Amino acid sequence: MFVLCLLDKRTQNPLLILLWVTVGIAAVTDLRQSWKPRLLLVASTLFMTLIAGSAAAWISGSLLSAWSHFLQNQILVLWFAVLWICTPLVVLESVHSPFEFHILKLSVKLLVLYGMVALISCFGSINPKLSMRSFSEELGPYIGLFAIICRLGLTCPEIARGFGRHALTIGGLTVLAMSGVVSMRLLFADSTLVSWMEQRSLLLADPGASDSPWRLLFPFLHHNRAAYFACCMVFLALAGLVVPGRAWRAFCGVVAILSFSVIFFTATRGALLACACGLIVLVSMAILHRRSWWWCAFFVILPGIWFLLPEAHRHRIAEAFRPAAYQADSGTTMDSRMFIWRKTATLVAHNPGLGTGYGFQTYEFAFEKQFGKELEKYDAVPHAHNQWLEITAETGFPAVVLFVMFTLARFWIISWALRSRPDGGFASFWFFACWLALEIAIQVYGLSNYPLRRGLGLLTYGIWAVGLVTACSMASFWPAAKNSGKTA
Repeated sequence: MFVLCLLDKRTQNPLLILLWVTVGIAAVTDLRQSWKPRLLLVASTLFMTLIAGSAAAWISGSLLSAWSHFLQNQILVLWFAVLWICTPLVVLESVHSPFEFHILKLSVKLLVLYGMVALISCFGSINPKLSMRSFSEELGPYIGLFAIICRLGLTCPEIARGFGRHALTIGGLTVLAMSGVVSMRLLFADSTLVSWMEQRSLLLADPGASDSPWRLLFPFLHHNRAAYFACCMVFLALAGLVVPGRAWRAFCGVVAILSFSVIFFTATRGALLACACGLIVLVSMAILHRRSWWWCAFFVILPGIWFLLPEAHRHRIAEAFRPAAYQADSGTTMDSRMFIWRKTATLVAHNPGLGTGYGFQTYEFAFEKQFGKELEKYDAVPHAHNQWLEITAETGFPAVVLFVMFTLARFWIISWALRSRPDGGFASFWFFACWLALEIAIQVYGLSNYPLRRGLGLLTYGIWAVGLVTACSMASFWPAAKNSGKTA
């Protein structure tokens, strides 16, 4: 599944099928606990969601259309399965579970509530067809997978840790391949090989602008997604340094350095800023832990990468620090972002309750419908280029409040683990510090982009789930380790 996620749009349909099959199998085989209270909870939750959704659809005048697309996309089956998987985290709680473990389960509940509000927004959407399809392809399966990983980690934390290590191995090999593509582009700039890589969408070059930097796309089909993946791999690889073994630690160290390097060649400044913020937090925490040599490593690597960058890449990165780039009609990326944010705020003001309807395609439809005449001098607007504006515009203020609480719950767990790590050594401290830095990097990246759609959405929710259960298992407050059989 992780490999299909990395291949981006090329494997979108197989990935969706695999997601649905995984959720379906997990729901069908999950019959070990008492089924009556679970069925009652699922039925009542589903009934309330459909009643609220029908009311929203009736108010928007699209009741028949919304229900038609709701049934066509088999969302009834999908959402029933997701709720069924999540119910053990609600009805079978142990009174002996530590408070921090309840925060973990609270994060699952908040995500489910966010999904409920998003589904209701699909009923009241300005385009129910697009919203229902987006929910069935993205948020619905993502919540199901998130709950599956959390429950596996609850009952068998070594599975989650093993999954994380295998995923890191695959991600590291992918980063090595990305570095290979960059190296070939630098060494064979005008060769047939480079032309072939451009034709295969491994690289992107703007033929109409000689001063525009070429951009790394591989393994994705867009440089922003490649940059986001590389940014996440920096901190995942650094976290992997705590695993014993010289060969493994050498592998993780090389992957971390190469991941940081390839971000520059995607020419995505938002990812560079996100990575820099995460590294600053990480290095600051290392210094507080009296590991000041990390400062030296950071300042040695950064100038070396800058020196190796082509002039066009340096110019694009430096452009973000010029005030003129933020002026209206400057034709820069920052100008277009600010235009999108202003117009998205207008969309939010017009639809504060349930938004335009879940899905970036619904947002794009609403944006072009309302501001189509003003888009002539800008490129297409597939999303708001801001995670929080996008969520608010799609699903309204109630949904974004739930998502904020979901985010704060993750930070609470990681911060608690940092304060009360069991062995008090540098290894556990470093692991939790890397996860905190990664979360900060994801949030900073989300201020200029939207990493919760398509394969990036699966990658992000997977990182959140594996990070939470791994942090919890390392902190040794899992009920499964002390009260086997009392929770599941």
